[in-house]
Amino acid sequence: MQNEIIKIANECEWNFGEKIIKVYSERQGLRKHIIQCGDLTELYKAVVILEDDISVSPFFFEYVLQAVQFYGEDENIAGISLYKHEINVGCSCFFEPDYNGYDTFLMQFAQSWGQCWTYRMWKDFKQWYIKNELNVFEEKNSDLMKNIPSNIKNWGNQSWLKYYMVYLVEKDLYFVYPYHALSTNHSEVGQHNFYTNSDYQISLSSGEKEYKFPRVKEAVKYDIYFERVNYKVPKYENKRIIFDLYGKKRDFSKGEL
Repeated sequence: MQNEIIKIANECEWNFGEKIIKVYSERQGLRKHIIQCGDLTELYKAVVILEDDISVSPFFFEYVLQAVQFYGEDENIAGISLYKHEINVGCSCFFEPDYNGYDTFLMQFAQSWGQCWTYRMWKDFKQWYIKNELNVFEEKNSDLMKNIPSNIKNWGNQSWLKYYMVYLVEKDLYFVYPYHALSTNHSEVGQHNFYTNSDYQISLSSGEKEYKFPRVKEAVKYDIYFERVNYKVPKYENKRIIFDLYGKKRDFSKGEL
């Protein structure tokens, strides 16, 4: 299998610059592999990560360039998603974000189905990861874990994504999401998928455009449970309201109603 993969990589045509194929003598595992990919930001200043079951829009690169230019130095932003969720993966329910006239919104939900990190974004996460990798899921962090969905906490040891999720919640950071996706997930059979699943295949954006990005204060925002953040209800404008429309939250201690 390893030789077949190397053969395919060598034969794949790449007309957009230098093609570098990195081959390891032993299996890296998903988490270590993605961490190594993120570390490439030290060399390239920004990277787009695409796993082998991800397809992209022909216009994904223009989106990434514009998003990096706009959000690259915003310390509230920890990543840029190419994918757009149409299903709340925590409960397999339909999800459609509110629209306020901009081309992107924010989610406290890290992405693995097409994502971009700048050097600054990855460096901040990597410093946190090195410090917290071995103990973040321990009982002493129970207050933090109350705010992490159970399905995420139960992801396997090979998951890098669950660490990034906890990082976003602890630091109150967001991923940028497009209203029209630039990547889609085929969920083909492989190491972590035992059967083909088309639930996460979505339509891709087609055509060039100048993106209209909101600043953090202007953006529609969702938390890790796919629930609205800082949404103002006219009768309770001065109250902090915690939404739980999907019925998955356990901690409501910060609510004011």
